[in-house]
Amino acid sequence: MTENKPKIKSIENTENANEKKKKHFFEGLRNRFLALAMAGFITLGAGWGKDLLRQFEVTEKEVITDIVPVDEIKEVSLENFKEKTEREEPEFAKLAEEYKKVIEAQLDNLEKEITQYNIDSPNHQEQDKWLISAEQQDYESGAYLQGSVLRDMDIDHELISQLIYNPVFLKNSHKFLNASFDDIFWSIALLNDSRDSRNVAAKFIKPPTVIFNPHSQYGVRRRADTTTSLVGSQWQPEITLYPQAFMGPDKQINPNTYTNFLIHELSHAFLAGSGDGKRVDRKMGNDFADVLDEGRVQGITYKVVRYLNRNNSDLRPVYKEADGYDNYLIIAEIMESIARTHMNDDFLVEWQLGLIDYRTMLEKFKTAFDDLGLSANAYRSIVDFRFGENNNKASEKFLKDLLVELKLANKVNLSNDFIRSIITKGDVRY
Repeated sequence: MTENKPKIKSIENTENANEKKKKHFFEGLRNRFLALAMAGFITLGAGWGKDLLRQFEVTEKEVITDIVPVDEIKEVSLENFKEKTEREEPEFAKLAEEYKKVIEAQLDNLEKEITQYNIDSPNHQEQDKWLISAEQQDYESGAYLQGSVLRDMDIDHELISQLIYNPVFLKNSHKFLNASFDDIFWSIALLNDSRDSRNVAAKFIKPPTVIFNPHSQYGVRRRADTTTSLVGSQWQPEITLYPQAFMGPDKQINPNTYTNFLIHELSHAFLAGSGDGKRVDRKMGNDFADVLDEGRVQGITYKVVRYLNRNNSDLRPVYKEADGYDNYLIIAEIMESIARTHMNDDFLVEWQLGLIDYRTMLEKFKTAFDDLGLSANAYRSIVDFRFGENNNKASEKFLKDLLVELKLANKVNLSNDFIRSIITKGDVRY
């Protein structure tokens, strides 16, 4: 009998550890859902919390009862984080100062470039002709429906004209962004709270450049994007803003839309490249990587914007319906709650930063799924995820299946009433 005691003790320890993980997951997910509901992304049906409790066999006495949404940025906690990081990680604090100077200069150059832009210049006319020609060739081959290029070009031209004839728009927007930049930078750092990520950023990632392009790339309708290139031993992010990055729901330039977009791209830039100077394969051909990457960055963006709202009551999160970003965000919040139960609870940030590849991230998720007692089918749905013909429908189905796995079907839903109300107030689904 004595030979079996260590084995029995080991099983008991594992069971106790897994019960603690379930409790941790419940508290984290509950608070994330509360934060999403407070921001207006979702509605929560009656009894959703008790259903979640039963699913993970956690008693009400075992959990924290205070409603304190996690990852909502608080002024005191942000200041404490900044002071501690500046004291213990001077190289990262140096990067923060460099970021501020570079971004201020980049926004100044952007303002000059846009307000002096000439739609009638030979270079611009040549770009317009190339886009029309490329679409015509696809149309003649039967590969593309003619008409969208001209429509988007007209919208772009109108927005550029608005920016040129209303220079105060960019001046005021940049004044607010520059004044708020410390809050933006340190909030992004706080929400990616990983010392490894900060060490990598300080050593291997340069502050981003910000450029303007009058039209999105042919065949890809974008409003903004961020790319990275290796310069020496450091990654150089480049944020490209297209005219529709400035466009509100009424097709007029909108400072709320622009601020949201720029913060979203700054969040991408913060996680650019990788620490060893080699490009780690973060996607490995799996579309779920895009869902997780964009969803998590959009989650960071909405939390930063809500924090900045204390100094600008007109600033609110924007919501992206056409490309499924609402779904992406909610999926990412659930997946991060799962990831935070793993012994290496920073692995999602490490993956976004390129410190680990997609396969390694999946292995860690598999461990977390098993420890929480989630089904093999739920994990398999990640591995097998594909967008197919419609990104939005694919992500919506995945989210519904995930909520079924959590026994929360019909208890957590996108907030349609809220969506309708914010559209009338000038917010935008982009």
